[in-house]
Amino acid sequence: MATATESIYQDGTYLEQTGGSWHAEDSPWKARLVLDLLRANGIAPKTLAEVGCGAGEILCNLRDALPDTELHGWDISPQAHELCAPKARERLHFHLGDVCEEDVSYDVLVAADVFEHVPDYLGSRRRRRSSSRGCSPTRST
Repeated sequence: MATATESIYQDGTYLEQTGGSWHAEDSPWKARLVLDLLRANGIAPKTLAEVGCGAGEILCNLRDALPDTELHGWDISPQAHELCAPKARERLHFHLGDVCEEDVSYDVLVAADVFEHVPDYLGSRRRRRSSSRGCSPTRST
């Protein structure tokens, strides 16, 4: 059962509050921050997932910059999924659902502007930890 907070993401309220953009206009900047963090730490993930991917634009911006990475976006909002699903391409996949409830794992999980929307963000973080293999640096050869 959805909490009151989750319901605004599932009933269209949040999409309306963002003027239909789901903050896609901020995505190039957020993608650059993700790339900077990965590069500064020598992380070359084979898989990367974004939790709460919204319109999917962060992942779209990362796709060309990470040519060896399989990208997955997850969102609980049907409206967000309608925005991002048509953007799916080779190495870029979008899923409607909660990654914490799925039996999947990724080298890196990105949660950009997500925690302020989650009532129990610390509990959520602990559950997501099991969905990530960790962010230990890997060396490209």
